[in-house]
Amino acid sequence: MYALNNLAISHFVVGDYIKAIEFHQQQLERARNVRSHAQEGIALSGIGAAYAALGDYEKAINYYNQSLGITPIESAPQWKSLTLRNLGNAYLAQNDYQKAIQYQQESLALSRTIGDRYGEMQALGNLGNTYAISGNFNRAIEYQQQSLRILSCFSGCFNTASEI
Repeated sequence: MYALNNLAISHFVVGDYIKAIEFHQQQLERARNVRSHAQEGIALSGIGAAYAALGDYEKAINYYNQSLGITPIESAPQWKSLTLRNLGNAYLAQNDYQKAIQYQQESLALSRTIGDRYGEMQALGNLGNTYAISGNFNRAIEYQQQSLRILSCFSGCFNTASEI
C-alpha cells in the first residue's frame, strides 16, 4: 500500500492528477481488503487532494470528509491534520470562509497537540490567507506573523545545522 501511495504522490507532484487518483483508488481497495483504516483514510485524503487540484472541490470535500470519518487519530494524526487543512482550503476555494476557518483551526489545534510544528505553521498561514481573502487584514497579519515566527525557528535550526 505504501508503494501505491508513493506512486500516487509522484504523479500528483508532476501534475498527473488522474493517474494519482488511479493509484490512490488501488491503495484504497487494498486498504479495505486488509481492513487498514489508517491507509484507507490516507488514500481517501489523497483522492480528495487530486480532485481539489483538478478544481472539483465538491468531490474533494466528499473524499476529505470520508477520510476524516475513518482515519483513527492515534495511527495517523499528521495525515488527519493535513486533511483538515486541505478541507479548509477546499472550502476557501468555494468562498465559505466560516468553514475554511473552522477546519484550519481544528488542524491548528491538532498540530499543536501532537507537536507538529510544520503543520502548525501551515495552519497558521492558511488562517492568515483565509482572513486576508475575506477582508479581515488585521487578523490575517496576526496569523501570518505567528506562522513566520515558526518558520524563523526552522530557518534558525537549518542555519545552525549547516554551521556544524
